Amino acid sequence: MKKIIMPLIAVSMTGFCFPGIAADKTETNTKSAQINKIIEAEEYFEKANSLMRDEKYPEALKWFRKAAELGHPKAQYNLGVCYANGIGVQKDMKEAVRWFRKAAEQGIAEAQFSVGCYFLYEDGVVKNPEEAVRWFRKASEQGDVAAQYYLGACYTDGIGVQKDMAEAVKWLRKPAEQGVTDAQYFLGICYTYGLGVQKDIAEAVKWFRKAAEHGIVWYNLRINFFLQSDLEKCALQAKKGNAEFEKICSVPHPNSCPAGFHFWTRIGKFPMNGRKMIKLMDQIVIEKTVE
Repeated sequence: MKKIIMPLIAVSMTGFCFPGIAADKTETNTKSAQINKIIEAEEYFEKANSLMRDEKYPEALKWFRKAAELGHPKAQYNLGVCYANGIGVQKDMKEAVRWFRKAAEQGIAEAQFSVGCYFLYEDGVVKNPEEAVRWFRKASEQGDVAAQYYLGACYTDGIGVQKDMAEAVKWLRKPAEQGVTDAQYFLGICYTYGLGVQKDIAEAVKWFRKAAEHGIVWYNLRINFFLQSDLEKCALQAKKGNAEFEKICSVPHPNSCPAGFHFWTRIGKFPMNGRKMIKLMDQIVIEKTVE
C-alpha cells in the first residue's frame, strides 16, 4: 500500500483559552473537563500520526477515530482521507465526506476544499456547483492553493458563479505565484489576449517562461512558438497538441502542483483535473489566430 504522509499540525493550546472567570465550581469543572478533552484528543492525534509514519494504517485509523470523535478537526480530516483512499479501512466516500464536512465546519482549509470537490462533480456530472464554489472560497481565503486554483477555474468557465475573467485571474494568480504551472500558463494566455487583465506581451512571456521552466514539453513548445511570434504555428500546435497534452496531464507530474494538491490524495478522484480550463484557453488562441 502506498504510503501517504498525513498532516502533522499540532493544536496549540492557546487556541482553546476560555474567556472570563468562572462564576462557580460547576463552571470551573466544566472548563477543566473541556481542556482535558482537548489534551486527550491531541495525544490520540499524535499517536495516530506516529503510526502512519510507521505504515501501521489500521492502528492509526483507530486513534484518528478516537481523536476525531472528541472533536479534533485535523483528526477528522485525516480520518476522511483514510476513508477516501482506503487507508487502513475499506474505501467509503460517504463516510469520507461525513468527516471532511465536520473538519470543514471547524475551519480546516484542506477539508473545505475536499467538500467543495464533492459538491462539484459526481461520476462526471456537475452536482451542486454553487455549494462547491462556496467551500472553495472558504478554503481559498485561508490560502489553500488547490482551492484557489479550482475557484479560478470556476470563474473561467462560469461553474457555480457568473463567468468573470478578472476574478479568474485574481484567484489563479495566487497559485501561479506559488509555482503551479497550469496557473502560470493560464496567466500567459490572459496577458496575451487581455482576458481579465490589460494586454501585456512582456508579462505573457514572463508567465509562459515560468511554466516552461518546469520542463513540461507542452509549455516549452508554447513559449518557443510565442517567442518566434508565429501565432499561426502556435495555434496549429494547440489544435494538434491537446491529445498529447491530455496524455501528459493524465498522470501526476511532480512539478505541476505543490505537494498535496492532487485531488486523489484528498478525496479519491480528480473531478475537474484543471485541464478543461487550459483546453478552453487553447481554443481562444485558435479563434484569435483565425480572426
